[in-house]
Amino acid sequence: MAFINQEAIQELNVALEVLMPDEFGTGVDVITTLSIDAIVPTGLGGFIEPNPDGSAYIHGRRIEARYSVSLQGSQNRLPELQAGVSAVTEALLGAEPEIMHANGILKMAQAGSGFQSLSGNDREFKLTFDLVYEYLQEPEDIEEVIEEIPVTLALDDEA
Repeated sequence: MAFINQEAIQELNVALEVLMPDEFGTGVDVITTLSIDAIVPTGLGGFIEPNPDGSAYIHGRRIEARYSVSLQGSQNRLPELQAGVSAVTEALLGAEPEIMHANGILKMAQAGSGFQSLSGNDREFKLTFDLVYEYLQEPEDIEEVIEEIPVTLALDDEA
């Protein structure tokens, strides 16, 4: 079952990339970090429900994590940095609940923000968000399923 944890983390990264803005302007570097606080089975021991066609089971994981977004640039790129901070905040906190849930994100809250000077003329805005994500592992298609077990079996060709 450890593989499902890796899948859940990968899919969380994809969901966050989908929500993040595409452009941040010239001279702005964006660094994202995902720190996992907990991964726990969803449902009863990870079991959610049988697949609707009954051929397999759906399993899930719930992840509690902290997502950090660092926007870096030179002092003369301050307007682009500030616009980037606004764009990230709007993208992660202003998304419609339906979009968040469709991407598996159940909860997102800003945990902090800060500005600091880096070496020389460089500046950094850092935003942190706490989130709860739910991953549902869709079952793989099973080619053959025994739908009925016969009560009596013929053991030779004469029966």
